Amino acid sequence: MRNICLRDLLLNRLSTFYCVWISAAYCTFSKNCQNLCTSDLEGELGITNLCNVSDITGACTQGCQFWNATVQINCPLKCNKTYTRACETVSCKFGCSRAEDAYGVEAQNYLNKPGAPFASTIGSHNVTLGWKPANISGVKYIIQWKFKQFPGDWRYTEVVSENSYTVKNLQAFTEYVFRVVWIITSQLQLHSPSSPCYRTHAFGAPITAPVIKDIQSSSPNTVEVSWSPPLFPNGLIVGYNLLLTSENHKLLRASTGHSFQFYSTFPNNTYRFSIVAVNEFGAGPPAEANITTPESKVKEKATWLFLSRHQSLRKRHMEHFLKAAQCLQNGIIHRNITGISVNVHQQLVYFSEGNSIWVKGAANMSNVSDLTLFYAGWGNITSISVDWLYQRIYFVMNKKIHVCHLENCTAAEDITPLYMMSPRKVIADPYNGYIFCLLEDGIYRASLPLFPGTASAASPVVKSSALRDFMINFQSKRLIFFNKTEQAFVSSFLDGSEFHILRSHVPFNDMESFVYEDNTFTVTDGWAVFHEEISPVGSSSFNEYIVDCNLAYPEYFGFGNLLLYGSSTQPFPLPTPPRLVMALFGSDQAVLSWRPPECTIGTSLSAWQNWTYDVKVSSQRPSEEEWIVSNLSDTRFTVKQLASFTAYEMSVRAVSPAGEGPWSESFRGTTLKEAEEEPYILAVGAEGLWKQRLDSYGPGELLYPHIGNISDLDWYNDTLYWINSMGEVQTWSLNKREHITENTYLSDIRNARVLAFDWLGQCLYWAGKANTIYRKSVLGGHMDVVAHVVFLVKNLVVDSVNGYLYWATTYSVESTRLNGEEYVMLQEHLQFSGKQVAGLTLDFSYGFLYWLVQDGLCLNLYRISLCKEGCGNAIVTEFAAWSTSEMSQGALEYYSGRLFWINSLQFITTQEVNQSLSVPFSQPAEFAAFTLVHTSLKPLPGNFSFTPKVIPDSVPESSFRIKGNSSSFHITWSPYTNVEWGTVFYCMGSKALQVRTSESEQCLHHHNLTVPSYRVDWLKPFALFDFTVTPYTYWGKAPTTSVLLRAPEGVPSAPTNTRIYIVRKNLHKSDEKVFVEFRWDRPERENGVLTQFRVYYQLLRQNGTADTFTEWNTSNVKPTLMLFSLRDVLPSLTVRFQVQAFTSVGPGPLSDIAERNSSDLFPVPTLITVSANKLFLTDIDNNHTIWELSAKTNVKDICYTANDDKAYYIVEDSLFLLNIQTASKLQFFKDTYLRNATAVTVDWIARHLFVALKTSWNETQIFVIDLELKIKSLKALNIQLGKINSTVSSLFSYPFLSRLYWMEELDYGNNMFYYDILNNTVHHIMGYISVEEQLRSNCTCNVAEAELGRPMSIDVSDSKNTQLLFIRGRDEIWASDVDGCHCWRITKIPSFQGKKIGSLTVDKKFIYWSIEMKEHSEIWRANKESTGHFLQKRASNELKILACSSAAQLYPDKRCLTLLPDTEKPTILDATNTSFTLSLPSVTLQQLCPGISQPTPTYLVFLGQMTNNDRNSRYRLSALQQKTLEFQDPIAVIDNLQPFSSYVIKVAVKNYYSDQEVLPMGKETIGTTLYGVPEAVDSIKTVVLSDTTINISWSEPLKPNGPLESIRYQISVNLLPLVPATPLRKSEFPNGTLAWSVSGLQSGTDNLFKV
Repeated sequence: MRNICLRDLLLNRLSTFYCVWISAAYCTFSKNCQNLCTSDLEGELGITNLCNVSDITGACTQGCQFWNATVQINCPLKCNKTYTRACETVSCKFGCSRAEDAYGVEAQNYLNKPGAPFASTIGSHNVTLGWKPANISGVKYIIQWKFKQFPGDWRYTEVVSENSYTVKNLQAFTEYVFRVVWIITSQLQLHSPSSPCYRTHAFGAPITAPVIKDIQSSSPNTVEVSWSPPLFPNGLIVGYNLLLTSENHKLLRASTGHSFQFYSTFPNNTYRFSIVAVNEFGAGPPAEANITTPESKVKEKATWLFLSRHQSLRKRHMEHFLKAAQCLQNGIIHRNITGISVNVHQQLVYFSEGNSIWVKGAANMSNVSDLTLFYAGWGNITSISVDWLYQRIYFVMNKKIHVCHLENCTAAEDITPLYMMSPRKVIADPYNGYIFCLLEDGIYRASLPLFPGTASAASPVVKSSALRDFMINFQSKRLIFFNKTEQAFVSSFLDGSEFHILRSHVPFNDMESFVYEDNTFTVTDGWAVFHEEISPVGSSSFNEYIVDCNLAYPEYFGFGNLLLYGSSTQPFPLPTPPRLVMALFGSDQAVLSWRPPECTIGTSLSAWQNWTYDVKVSSQRPSEEEWIVSNLSDTRFTVKQLASFTAYEMSVRAVSPAGEGPWSESFRGTTLKEAEEEPYILAVGAEGLWKQRLDSYGPGELLYPHIGNISDLDWYNDTLYWINSMGEVQTWSLNKREHITENTYLSDIRNARVLAFDWLGQCLYWAGKANTIYRKSVLGGHMDVVAHVVFLVKNLVVDSVNGYLYWATTYSVESTRLNGEEYVMLQEHLQFSGKQVAGLTLDFSYGFLYWLVQDGLCLNLYRISLCKEGCGNAIVTEFAAWSTSEMSQGALEYYSGRLFWINSLQFITTQEVNQSLSVPFSQPAEFAAFTLVHTSLKPLPGNFSFTPKVIPDSVPESSFRIKGNSSSFHITWSPYTNVEWGTVFYCMGSKALQVRTSESEQCLHHHNLTVPSYRVDWLKPFALFDFTVTPYTYWGKAPTTSVLLRAPEGVPSAPTNTRIYIVRKNLHKSDEKVFVEFRWDRPERENGVLTQFRVYYQLLRQNGTADTFTEWNTSNVKPTLMLFSLRDVLPSLTVRFQVQAFTSVGPGPLSDIAERNSSDLFPVPTLITVSANKLFLTDIDNNHTIWELSAKTNVKDICYTANDDKAYYIVEDSLFLLNIQTASKLQFFKDTYLRNATAVTVDWIARHLFVALKTSWNETQIFVIDLELKIKSLKALNIQLGKINSTVSSLFSYPFLSRLYWMEELDYGNNMFYYDILNNTVHHIMGYISVEEQLRSNCTCNVAEAELGRPMSIDVSDSKNTQLLFIRGRDEIWASDVDGCHCWRITKIPSFQGKKIGSLTVDKKFIYWSIEMKEHSEIWRANKESTGHFLQKRASNELKILACSSAAQLYPDKRCLTLLPDTEKPTILDATNTSFTLSLPSVTLQQLCPGISQPTPTYLVFLGQMTNNDRNSRYRLSALQQKTLEFQDPIAVIDNLQPFSSYVIKVAVKNYYSDQEVLPMGKETIGTTLYGVPEAVDSIKTVVLSDTTINISWSEPLKPNGPLESIRYQISVNLLPLVPATPLRKSEFPNGTLAWSVSGLQSGTDNLFKV
C-alpha cells in the first residue's frame, strides 16, 4: 500500500493539497481501520454465530476497504451484496463504522479547527454566511442557528458542500447566532464557535403581540398591568398603546415601559384590557385580558388625627367638627416635635423631638404614665415612620436614614440609600416594599432593606423642587404630593407614572403638612389646620379645623406633622394565588409544594409576604369528600392518609390578616400503587451516592461518599453496579455502612459508558466507545459480543422476562434478543433533524417500552408494547410535546404510571405518563446518574416465586468419558444442566478436530445439538486433543468446559534432564559426609497419567566397585515429585542414578544415567535478590522462590557465609543477621555510620565483614567488623580511597590472597581497585585515564574508566582459575585474572537500547546480571558452558542480585585452618594482691598457608587456687577449685583473686574451625598474688584478774593474706590509748603467746576490747 501511495504522489505532484492528503491519509487510516477490526473484537462471539474469528476479522477488514470518504452510504450496501451470512454482513458493516472512526482520527491530525461563520449579507428575513473551508476535501457543512434572546437548541438548515449559505425565513429585527458544523463522517462532526450576534433588518409592524405577564386590581379605582415586549417586534418598539374599556368607561393611555397603573376606574366593573406594540412601521396585533375591579367596601375611616404644635402633641377626633384636641401635658417635651408616626395595631404613637424618639399609648393623651423614651440618638431627628408590618421604625437623623426594631431600639442602623442626600421626610411602605424620601429636588424611592447591610440605590420618582409634603396610599399604590408651583394636589403610580391631578388651584401659598382619606384633604400651612369640604355639586373648599387644646384659647402658628390614625391607614396586603403548585405522590401521601404568591405589580421583592396557606384536597372517589388544611406557614406540606393508586386534585391559597387569597390552579396526580417494599432512588452526585424516597424532596440520605464521577448504574438485590470515570464496572453492597470504602471491580470490562443488568441470567450488558454491546456474567466467564451499533449507545435496558435487549442511540431506538438475534429498528430519526432520543425504559406492569425524544424545547413521549414473540409489527404511539422539561443524561426510569429522569439542571424529575407537568424533586442535590430500586422493576416470569435458572451449568470435567479404542471412540459427557426456563443446546469445539470440518464454523458439525455425545474416528493413538462443550440458552451460556483428551493410553517416554546436586554441611572439612539430591524433568511424552517414578541409584568406590553390592538400589517416587535425596553419603564415591516413569499401561524406558563424585561439591544454584525493602531467595534449578521477607526500609547491600548458612544485610543504621535456611532474622549490630553504607562483603575464611561507607565529608571509607569478636565494632582500614564524590558501588573479598576488591564510581566513570590486607597496599587495576597506566608491563587488559561498568563480581568456584567479572562498554560481560592484567569477553547482551546493567554475580554454573529499564528491571542468566541467555525474573523496582552457593565460597586445606595443640605455658607479666597479667602463648597452625587471613582465636584460661596442702605435695588438676576464662587478646588480665594465694594456670586455644569438644591444654604455670591486708583475728578470750586488770588472748587470723610471722597486733579498749603503744609481732609478746594484760581499768565498768 505504501508503494502505491508513493507512486500516486509522484504522478500527481502538481495536484492540490487535498488530493495529496487523501492519498497519504488513506494509507494510514486503512491500516488503522484494520487494527481496530482486530482490537475491537473484544469478548467471544455469540454462541450461535456461524463465523469464527478469522471470518469476522476478514469481513471487518473488507468493510474497511469498501468505505469511501466521499460516498459513505455505499459501504453498507456493498456489504449486503458481498456477504450472505448475517455474522459476516454485520462484521463488514462494523468495518465500515471502524473505517469512519479511523478516517476521523486520521483526518483530525490534518484538519484545521472550524472558525465561526461571518455574515456577508444581512436582510430583514435572511442572512448570508461564509466561513473558512476545511483544508481537506470531502467535508460537508451545515449551518445551525438559534435565537440570541430566547431559550432553545440549535436548529439545522441543510447540508451543503460550499463554504457559504443563506439562511432564509428569519424574523425581521431579531438577533441570531450561527455556527457551522463540519461533517467529516456520519459519526464525526466538528462544531465551530458561535458567530457574533447578528440582527436582521427592521421590516413591517410587529407580527406578535406583547405578552401580558399579569393584570391586577389592588383597589376599586386602580388596575395594574405588566407585560413583556413582543417576541418578534420587526423593528424598534417606540411605545405601547393601552386601552382599558368597560361597558360605560374607557381609558386610553400610552406607555414606554413594561408596567402601568390605570387610575380612576370604577368599583366592581369588568374591564377589557388591550395592548399593542408600536414600531416605526406601525402597530402590531393586540394582546387582551379581562380584569374585574373589587367592590368599594365601606372602609373604617381614620378615627383620629395626630398633629403637633411646637412642643405639643395633639390628638383630634375626626368625627366631630367642633371639639377640643387631646393634648400631652405642657412641660414634658421641651423641644419642637419634628415627626409623628403610629402603630395602629399596637395602639401606640411615636414622636420625635431633638435627638429623641418617644412612644406613648394612643388611647389617652392626658395620661403620661405610659410615656417612654424610645430612642436617644446623637443628632437631630427630623422625621419618623413606623413599619407596621415588619415591626420597625425608620427615622432621619443627621440627614441620614436609620432603622431599628420596635421591640428594641438600642442600636440604629444607617440604611441611607445610595444617591439620597439630606432627606427631609421619610415614609416606610412595607405594603409595597419601598421606602420613600422627600429631598430638595423631589421624591425618591428605594427598596425596603430587609436585612442589615442591604441598602439599595434610590431612584427619583417625582423630580421637583417645589414639593413640600407627600403621603402614600398603600393599598391603591398611589403617591400623593402637593406641587407648590401649580398649587395642586397630584397623585401618581408608585414609580411616578400616570400622574393625576386631584385638586387644582388649592388656596394655599405654602403647605406644611397634609393627609388624604376618602377623597378628602386635611392640611396645614403652619398657621392653622384646614379641613376640606366637598359640596354636592363636587366643588371643594377648605375650612379652618379646630385643633386647640382648649376651645377658649385659640392657638396659631407652629402646626405640622399631620397623621391619620385608623386601621385603614396601615392595612395588611391581600395575597394573590400561589404559583408553581406541584405534588410529589407516594402510595399513601403526597408532598405538595408551591411558590409564594408573586409580588403584585409595582411592588418590590421587599413587600411584606408573611402569608399562611390553606391546602384543598379532593379525590376522584365519590366516597371521599373534599377537605382543607389551614394555617400552614411553610411552602411545602405532606398530605397523609391518601389511598394508593388514586387520582387526587390539590390547590393552595395564601392567607393574610387581610383575608384569604384566591385558590391556585389545581394540580392533578395519582398516588403510587401499594407495594410491600418501599421504592427508592439511588443517585450519584458530586458528594457521592444518595438514597431518596419517591415521595420526598431531596437530597435524602448520603449512603456512600466514595462513589462519584460515574456514567451509569444499575442494581440487583443488594448490589449496585456502576461505571467509573475509567470505563470500569464496580460493585458495591447496599448493606454496607458509610465508613466501609472498599468496592469490587468486575474484571475484563473497560471503556464502558452505559450498562444494564439481566436479573434472570445474572449478566451485565454494557456498551462502550467502540459502539459494541457486550455482556458478561457477574458470576464469571468470558465477554460475549451481542451487537454492533452504528452510533454511540446512550441508554440500555434489559427485558429479562421476555429475553429482549433495547437500546437508544442519539438518533434511534433498537432491539434484539438477549443473545443478539432478531434485530429490529424501532424508530429512527434523521441525523440533522433536530430530534434526539433522550432515553428509554420499561413498564412491566402494563407491558410497554417508553422512550423520550428531545424536540427543541419539548420532550415527545413514545411507547410500544414489549416484544414477546417478535417486534416486527410493533405499533408506536406518540405523545407529542409531552413535557417542557429537558434531559441531561440518558437514564430514564418507569414506576407506577410515571417516568423519572434527570433534567438540564441535574435534578431528578418525575412526570406521570398522562400528565403534562414535571416535578423536579431532588433539589438542591445535583445528580449525574440514577436508578430506581424496587422488586417490581425486575419481576420474575410466570408463576415463579424464586429466580428460575435460565443459564445452564457447565458440563463437569469429570463427566467426560472416552469409549472405544484409539482408532474410533465416542466422547460423552453428563447431559444434566439444571435449566428451569428455556431450551439447552450444546456447542462442541476443538482446534484439533476442526481440520475435518469447515473452518468458518465455530461449533463442530453435529446432527443433533441436544445429544451429549461426539464421535472421533481418525486420531492417532494417545494423541492429545482439545475439546470444549458450551451449553447455552437465549439468556446466556454456561462457562465453556475445556478438556484435553487423549486416545487410549500408552507407556511414557523416558524422563529427561537428570542431574545430581551434592552439598556438604561443613565446607572446610573435606572428609565429612555429604547430602546428595537427584533431580529430573518429566517425560516429553507422558502418553497417559503418570502413576509414579522409579529411581535406580548406585554408590561406587573410586576403583569402580560398589560400596556394598553392585545391584541398583530402587525407590518409588510420587508422580508429583521430581527429586530424590540421600543423606550421609561418604565422600569420594561415584554416585550414579537413572529414573523411569509409569502409567497405568506400564513403565516407560529408563532415562540417561547421571553420574557425579560425592566429593565434587555441586549445590543447587540459588540467588538472593534485593528489591527495595524486600529480600528473596530463589531456587534457580526449578525457578521456585524459597522464601521472601521484608525489611523496614530499603536494603543497602547483602552478603553471606555459606558454611553456616548466614546472611548479613544493612537496613538504615543496623546490620541484620539472617538464617538462610529458616529466614529468621535478628539485629546483629547497630551503628550510626551504617546509615551511609554503600556496599558490604565478607571474608568467609577469616570471618571478617567489610563495609564501605560515605563519610560526612563525602569521601568513602572501608571498615571491618570481626565476626569472631565477642564485642563487635567498626574498625577503619588504613586505606586512602579515591577522590571526593566517589562511591564504592561493588565490594568483594578474595580470602585466598587476603584481598579486598571494589569498584569506585565517579562522575566520569568507574575504577577497580584491590587492597592487599596483609601488606596494607592499594592497587588500581582497571579504569585508566593516562597512557602510562594503560601500558603496564606484560598486561593486555586496558579498560578505560569511561567504558568500565559499575557492577563487578568474583568467580572463585574454580580454585585454580579465579576470575574477576566486570561490565565493559555497557552491554558486554568480561572476565580477567585476579590482577586485572589479562581479560577476555564472556558474552554480549543483545538489544540493549535504553538499558543498564545494575548488578552482576556468579556461581559454579551460571552468570547472572540484572538489567534496569524505565518501567521495570529484569534478571538474566547465562550458562557458563553455553552462550544462551535466559530471562529469570521481572520486577518493577531496581534489583540487586547475589548468587548464594557453597561452591562460590571454597576453603583451603583444613590444616591451614586448624590450630596445633599448645605446648607452651603462659607467662605471668605482672601480679598484684588480687590479679595476674598474663602473656598467652602464640597461635600455631598445623600448616602455614601464605596469603590466607585467619579468624581471630579465642584463649581459654583454666585457673585453679591451691590450698596449703597443695604447696607441699603434688596436686591434681581435677582436684582444684577451677574456673575458665575466655580471652581474644594475647595479653590477659585475671581479676578478683585472693591475696597471697597460689594459683595453677593452664591455657587452651581455639578458633572457628576447631573441634569444640576436645581442646588440648598447654603446660601449667603456678603464680602467687602479693600480700594483702590480713583478716580479723580469731577466738578472742578475756579473763578478769582484778577490779582494774583484765587479761585478753586471741588466735592468729584464718586468712592472714601474708606470712604469719609478719603480722603485728595492737589492742583497743574503749576510748583508751592503743596498747601496746607500738604493734608487736607474735614473737615479741611475752612467752611468744598472743596474750596481754590490760590494767588501770575502772571497776564496775563495761569494757569493749578490739584486736
